[in-house]
Amino acid sequence: MKVKLIQRSNPLDKTQAPKYYAHMENEGVADLRDLSKQVTKYSSLSVGDISNVLDNLVDAASLFLLMGRGVRLGNLGMLRVVLKSEGADSPAAFNTKMIHSIKLKFTPNVQLKKLLEDTSYEVVR
Repeated sequence: MKVKLIQRSNPLDKTQAPKYYAHMENEGVADLRDLSKQVTKYSSLSVGDISNVLDNLVDAASLFLLMGRGVRLGNLGMLRVVLKSEGADSPAAFNTKMIHSIKLKFTPNVQLKKLLEDTSYEVVR
């Protein structure tokens, strides 16, 4: 995994000397077509077949997320919806306008976490 070094000062103490911190080197984004091409290397299915399955996976996962269900993606991890809202003094005092944030949270599977922990790094200059 490639990382670059970014110099940052301490926002809590501007008198401290800046330090260098690792930051992921952005290598771009793999889209569903890229994933389809990669999966065909491990399968007898065509790119079109894999693309169709992945498109349907996105639709099905979106449906389950909108139903309030988490979606476990095998050894990759789990997606779930997380809400943030203002607090109400009672259930009767709450209304949905008090919800101010909806996010999609990804929690990696144990195997993926281990794979990431065991990754070697290359500092890009």
